[in-house]
Amino acid sequence: MDQNDFDLDQLVLKTSNLHCSSRSLSLSADDDGAHEIAKCSTVGKLISCKTLSSNLVRSILYNIWKLEGRWTIREWGHHKYYIEFSSEEDKKWVMDRRPWNISGGHLILKNRPLDVPLEEIDLSTTEVWVQAHGLPLNMVAATENAYKIGEGFWKTLEVDDRSGKLFSGTKYLRFKVEMQATSPLFAGFFADNPRSKKASKFWVQIKYERLSDVCYKYGLLGHEHRSCIATSAATVTDLSGRTVALYGPWLKAKNTTALSCFKPSENPVRHPPFQNLPSYQTLSQINQVSTKNQRRFVCLVL
Repeated sequence: MDQNDFDLDQLVLKTSNLHCSSRSLSLSADDDGAHEIAKCSTVGKLISCKTLSSNLVRSILYNIWKLEGRWTIREWGHHKYYIEFSSEEDKKWVMDRRPWNISGGHLILKNRPLDVPLEEIDLSTTEVWVQAHGLPLNMVAATENAYKIGEGFWKTLEVDDRSGKLFSGTKYLRFKVEMQATSPLFAGFFADNPRSKKASKFWVQIKYERLSDVCYKYGLLGHEHRSCIATSAATVTDLSGRTVALYGPWLKAKNTTALSCFKPSENPVRHPPFQNLPSYQTLSQINQVSTKNQRRFVCLVL
């Protein structure tokens, strides 16, 4: 046997016996230094069906943020960004006004955790302010309903203190939620109305603040309904049997003419023939149905 062959065989034998658990290093952690970096930085992900260069994203943000201090943005993956600010004040201003609309795309921004590698940071969820319209006054005043409704998203993070208060002029319940960014938007639900003499249930419309492009067929963020090739759309059916489009301009809080999917504007959304989806599911089924088929709508019944 050739000496070179023998050496190679020995090397293969040695390396084949190596395992990650056989040797490890105990590394140091500087939490104070990491905190100084994290307090002025953020990580982000753009949800969009468009391909946007990092230069274009930087240019758009520069024009809409107009920050006094210096800031930088670097792309570390497809539509994933690492942003650093020269001051905590600038970062707070940007984070307080989330989400940001980038050429119709939904920009997720999150604080960078100290003990998680950049590549493993969870950017699958986003935080948005939503409004629940169509509630009677006694249900708007019960702000704990924001946490019940929040189960239709991911969770409720904060409730607007003005909701249901005297002199606030509020006609809806306003609260911030965390939700899955790539799942169909939670559009509304039927709520029980035991005191009403007209109907036992009524529709509560969810409206989103600072909403980016959304597909009006399946409610996906960053997806223009005009370019969607789907041949059917999600629908909802009321107690009288009337079926309407679930998604439309009424999802946007700034749209004051379209009250809900059952009370659209004078120019309703035109969809292909409807694909009948379940009108509502019970709260206990919501997570199970969403997991099995994210393209199906689940309505929450309180």
